[in-house]
Amino acid sequence: MADLEVPGKVPLIPDTDAPYCQLCIEGGECVLAEAYCTIDKEFLCSGCSNAHRRSKTTRNHPLLDKENMPSKVGVEEVHENISEYCEKHSRELIKYFCPEHQSLLCGDCIAFDAHTCKVKAIGNVSKSFIDSSVYKDIKSHISKLAYNACKTTAALEKKEKDIDNSERKDKAAVGNFQSQVSACLNEKFQKLTSQITATNQEFKVKVIHLQERSKETEAEATRLKADMEENESNNVLLFISAHRAQQRANFIPDKLHRIEEEMGKIPTYEFTPSSKFNEALNSSNSIGIYRSSADTHEHSSDEVCSGDHKGSITLSV
Repeated sequence: MADLEVPGKVPLIPDTDAPYCQLCIEGGECVLAEAYCTIDKEFLCSGCSNAHRRSKTTRNHPLLDKENMPSKVGVEEVHENISEYCEKHSRELIKYFCPEHQSLLCGDCIAFDAHTCKVKAIGNVSKSFIDSSVYKDIKSHISKLAYNACKTTAALEKKEKDIDNSERKDKAAVGNFQSQVSACLNEKFQKLTSQITATNQEFKVKVIHLQERSKETEAEATRLKADMEENESNNVLLFISAHRAQQRANFIPDKLHRIEEEMGKIPTYEFTPSSKFNEALNSSNSIGIYRSSADTHEHSSDEVCSGDHKGSITLSV
């Protein structure tokens, strides 16, 4: 029995390796393929590719367009010379590129990450890339970044040297300030000790003079006593010497009183440190401000000593 042609049915072409829609071929039609599913490894026409995108089971399958799909059935996408592995799936090679997100993808990215964008095979899209404006722009941009990074590195190296120089200069300034303070304090201490010596020397002179007068009075009283004791064997002489001693002794209490009165006027001194200086030593007030040179020019010297401004470091004693 002769085979009958079905109306509207296009006979299959003999070359089944050509890029025709494989689903349509199975249905008895020959339609040129417009896309390729990288998951199912099938060529699809525009109608089947639209249905592929709408189906719940295949909507996340990435489709290669006509420019990037394999040339015929049984030939995989071009992936030659690819040796770079995916950053997300470390065991998978990078095979695809997503123009919309500018991302590099492997097969697992497409299969498991619900990637629905149109992707292109790296082997196809990378052809003549070295001569493209995209590569030239990328290279130019990265060259500018490298140049800017080089300038920044040089600026940081200079900044490091500036900090070292500033540290040496400021330490020297602190040393000079310390020397000035020490010299000032030594001068004041020397003046104070000299003043103490001069004051007490004056008092010593007065005391020595009073000591001489007191010793003279003591000697006088001793002589009067000795005269009386010498005449104790002769009542007449004893009577005379005793009355004479009594008359002379009447002046001795007055002499002693004047000596004691003058001695009482000689003061006793005691050194007491300046209360303000003690407060300065025991307080948290700063001895200087370590601030940026820009901040220093914005405030007066009185303000600089207060240590209350932002950006400054207070050096406290």
